[in-house]
Amino acid sequence: MELDRIIADQTVNRDVVELVSELQARGVAAAKSQNSIDMVSDQTLWQRGFLPEVTESDGHIRPIVGTPWKMTRGAALTDGAPRMGEHTAMCWATFWACRQTSSKNWLMQVLRVSGLAMGAVRTDPGSPCKVL
Repeated sequence: MELDRIIADQTVNRDVVELVSELQARGVAAAKSQNSIDMVSDQTLWQRGFLPEVTESDGHIRPIVGTPWKMTRGAALTDGAPRMGEHTAMCWATFWACRQTSSKNWLMQVLRVSGLAMGAVRTDPGSPCKVL
């Protein structure tokens, strides 16, 4: 705690860009913590592909904050996250189908079918809740 206070007192009025440059010149791994606005405004992140563009379910293309690593064999983010409510009907149908089973573990079955719990699942057309 004492060290945090000393560092805060010494840096509170310093320009962040100058401070980061000075620390890096002295061999200290330093960088400014960035929020999403900072990241979208950072040209280096755009140049390095950190803000890939994805296609939404409605066809619109938008940038997202990507992964902080590069894959060596072609993995890429191409699709955006589902829109709020996009899969609600399917989720409720699965929930109620599993709830109607006589199994005591119906909630675990819902989680497994939806991919939210680990486990192998066989989704036969007549019974979406057969857990292997």
